[in-house]
Amino acid sequence: MPEFKCDDCECILEQAKLRNIHLKLLGGWAIQYTSPISDELKLVLSRKPNDIDVIGLRKEKRDIYEVMKSCGYEPDERFNAFNGDFRLLFHKGDILLDVFLNEFSMCQEIDMTDRLVNDYPTISVDDLLLTKVQIIEINEKDLKDILRLIAANKVNPNGTNYNDINLSFIEKMTGENYGIYRSYLQNMKKALDYLHHLEINPEVKREIEEKIKKIINVTENSKKSLKWKMRAKIGDSMPWYKLPEEKKR
Repeated sequence: MPEFKCDDCECILEQAKLRNIHLKLLGGWAIQYTSPISDELKLVLSRKPNDIDVIGLRKEKRDIYEVMKSCGYEPDERFNAFNGDFRLLFHKGDILLDVFLNEFSMCQEIDMTDRLVNDYPTISVDDLLLTKVQIIEINEKDLKDILRLIAANKVNPNGTNYNDINLSFIEKMTGENYGIYRSYLQNMKKALDYLHHLEINPEVKREIEEKIKKIINVTENSKKSLKWKMRAKIGDSMPWYKLPEEKKR
């Protein structure tokens, strides 16, 4: 369970389960659910998320509206009318609830449709890390989230465990998608630099550093697809990412 209480998260998960729909937490709250850390690391990495982010299936959109209504959320009618095939916004007081449908689309487009059909309350640790790493204009809270994910979870060389960082997954994603490859390298190096400035137990710091270096190594040495190689020839003359629009409150 997360160190900060999120009654609305629990309501959403409970109502989704009652309706038998596939609605998963992502973002900061999901990281707290999946990645418990020591009291020492909480002092430097813990943060209370402001808003709630979830992802669900487009075909279950009608039920998603009912879940949000049951938990006291009002839809952003204008935003949803223009974006409702891919993304929905709901409000409850000062809380913004962001719903992605089928794919997580920010700086990179990540189709998760086939990975949402399970009994877990969050997206996988692999996908959580990917949603953080893909951020181009990364900030301190995102770097904290990346380090928390890496500190709290095992690095599994060949597995597909839901609560591990599976290097085989990273190898596949970075070998197929040039933009994701660039994002992994750029932000893992930033996370490593941020880690070096944290005042924590040297042994703990070393363990996290070793995990990051494994991720960087598998990214650099992943087998690149023909599509990746063709895109790499273009280089930075064409942006390999997009900058997302700000959420409208």
